[in-house]
Formats: sequence, structure tokens, C-alpha cells
Amino acid sequence: MSIADQSVVTPAKSSGSGIQRLALVALIMVLLFVTQSFNAFFAESTDDGLLKTASVRSSPVYMSFVLLQLGLVSMLFLHHVFFKPISMRLLVGLAIGLFALSSMFWSVDAKTTAVPAAIFCYVILAAYVAAVYFDPSAFVRIFFWTAAFIIAASYVLYFTAPSYVIELRDEGGWLSNDQFRGIMVSKNRAGMVFASAVMLALLAAPGRIGPVWRGLIVLLGLLGVVLSNAATALVVLVLILALGFWMRYVRLLRIQIAFTFTIVLLVLVLALPFIDFKELQIFELFGRDGSLTGRDQLWALAIEYGAKRPAFGYGYYGFFSAVPYSPVYSFWDNFRWFITDSFHNSAADVYISLGLSGVAMMCVVCCGAATLIFNRTIDESARTVILLLVHVALIDSMTNFSIFFHNSLPTFIVFYAFFAAGIKYSGDPVSPLARRARGKA
Repeated sequence: MSIADQSVVTPAKSSGSGIQRLALVALIMVLLFVTQSFNAFFAESTDDGLLKTASVRSSPVYMSFVLLQLGLVSMLFLHHVFFKPISMRLLVGLAIGLFALSSMFWSVDAKTTAVPAAIFCYVILAAYVAAVYFDPSAFVRIFFWTAAFIIAASYVLYFTAPSYVIELRDEGGWLSNDQFRGIMVSKNRAGMVFASAVMLALLAAPGRIGPVWRGLIVLLGLLGVVLSNAATALVVLVLILALGFWMRYVRLLRIQIAFTFTIVLLVLVLALPFIDFKELQIFELFGRDGSLTGRDQLWALAIEYGAKRPAFGYGYYGFFSAVPYSPVYSFWDNFRWFITDSFHNSAADVYISLGLSGVAMMCVVCCGAATLIFNRTIDESARTVILLLVHVALIDSMTNFSIFFHNSLPTFIVFYAFFAAGIKYSGDPVSPLARRARGKA
């Protein structure tokens, strides 16, 4: 076992078949986990102070699902590092995860920090395993079919058990007063999956995804975005599809524009809490007010609380602990109509959790993920689509805690791109699926 700066050697041919099948099962399970699919079937409501939350930790079935994938991912990771070089990027990723976990020592409540931080470490590890065993061509195809399954299951329940996939929207919606969250935990998470599936259907390279399936997913995905009433997902569709079509068909300065757009979106994630949007009318086009449904007040408070612990924050997710004398009570005291466990912006939430140190780490990972576009050992269409998924994650992070949230698809996608950017997918492709994707099988 050794350390390599840019290259990660993939599993040997002799063990490829069985290992790759296990890797495929593990990846699908992880994707269902980070999209928080089917959680509503297993979650039980708990009353923690002023905040009522739903948790799956008391469900033996769901915890068995988690432990099984944890075992698979751990085995695949050990199989890789035992025989092959370790990427320097893996060391960076592990350092970030361990930093979040070690924040227990300065957290407002170590118990509140421990579980989310451990899950965050696991998602980082799972992203590395996915990058090692599946190159972006294979990953895109697996992600597409998993998203298709999620969408199909969501619509089946929409007609057979709507209480699991629909919830009332107090402010009213585009088509009705309901919001469609599918089999996911919220309409925001659902909107991102619907929008991402539409983008993949339109822009992923031709291959094993036929035109009929593409068309069906486009229609169901677009309808899902509208039914979800997720304004961020609508913004994603407009911006990402415009950029995607430019990169796919116009192609002028496509690589430079894609990289620059990543940096611009990251800057917006960082700057948004400091911008006063009340004078802007653009959000009315999406049925939202200038305060972004109260997020401006959340962001102002994030800056205020963060200034008290600017270097390392309150511990990963520790700020929202309901233990006596927790700072969250004075935070909640600002609201009478809305109790939240998030500041609804990844930069603000990471600042509160891990301070400026955490924000700097988030920037390193996002910028590192953007370098994927320069990795010429990856099929051009695949790296374009993966980077567009990173863009989706960044746009979602502007108004939600997405990147660096312990159990979220954006965290998994950004870390996958970060690790894949440093892998030389040369010689034998990562997997049999990848060989077929590249036309070598």
C-alpha cells in the first residue's frame, strides 16, 4: 500500500466480477440512503425541545439497511487500499471527515454531534469507493436508473398512498396547495432529484439509456418539479439545462465556462447571506418573496451567532442541540411561526458548525470537484454531466443546507467529483460497466 498523488489503481481483473457486483449493490444502496428515500415508512416523530423531528434510528429494518451498506462499503474500501495506492485526495477527504468528528470535543453537545459527524464521514468514504469502482460514465448511468426508480416509486405512491408523498403547503403552490416530495424527506430534496434526472435524460451520452426511457423521465421529472413547488429546482432546470446545452452543442470555451461557472456558484453560496434581496423582484417570477421565505433573517442570525465562535464553530450540527442552555433556544426565540434546524445555506450552516475552518474545507472540496472537467482520462460527456450535478448541488446549497450536510445527495456528488478528478482512469477501466460505456467491451 502506497500513496499516489494523482492516480488510483482499480481492482484487479481476477477479482473484478464478484467485487464489481458488490460495488454495484453498495452504490445503489448508498444513493437511496443519501436521497433519504423511503424514510417516511420507517421514521418516528420525536419531540426534542421546541423542534419536532422524524428519525429512522428506532427502526430495526432501516438500521439493518444502513449497517448492510456500511459493511459493503467498508469491505470494498479495505479491498482497494490493501492492494492499491491511496490517493492524496482521499487523505484530504478523511481529514475533513475526522475534523467534523473531532468537533465533538468543542461542540455544544457531543452526543448531538457524534451521529451526524459519523454519517458525514461515512458518506465521504462511500463517495471514494464509488469513484474507485465506477468511472463517471458508469456512475452517470447507475445514477440515472436509480433516479428513475425513485421517480417511479414516487408516482406509484402518489396514486396509491398519497399521504406518504404529499404534504400541505401553507403558502399555496403553483398548481395546488400540496407539495410533492415523493419518497424523499422534503420537497426540496425531491425537486433536486427530479431536476437532476431531467438533466441526465437530456444530456447524458447516448448508450444504454434509450430514447423512450429518456423521454419518459423528462416528462415525469418536469411534472415532479412543478408538483413539488420547489423554486430552487425550477432555477436548476433553467440554469443547468442552458449551460448543459451550451457545453454539449455550442462547445465554445465549454471547459473554461464550466469551471468558471462552478467558481461563480460557489462564490454565490458564500455571498448570499450578506446580500439584501428585498428590493429585487426576480423571485416573484417563481412565486417567492424577496426575503426568500424568511431566509434573510436566518442568514443575519447565522452571521451574528457565528461571530461568537468564528474559528471552529459550535461543533458539527451541535448548535441545534436541545440540551439546557443551548444557544439554539435564543435562536428559536426569534420565530413564532417557523422552527428550523438549519440556516438554509450551506456556507452559513458550515460556518455555524465548523467555523471558518469548515467553510475553507468546503471551498477546497468544491474547487477540487470542479477540476474534474480537466481530467482527460474521463469521457468528455461524462465529466460534463458530473460537473453539472456539482452545479445542481451548489445551486441547492444557496438556499438549503446541502453540501457538507451529513446525509445528502449533494455531499455525496461533490465528494465523488472531488475524488474522481484525481483519478487517472487509464489502462483498464474501473469496472465492466465502465468498459462497456467506453466501447472497450
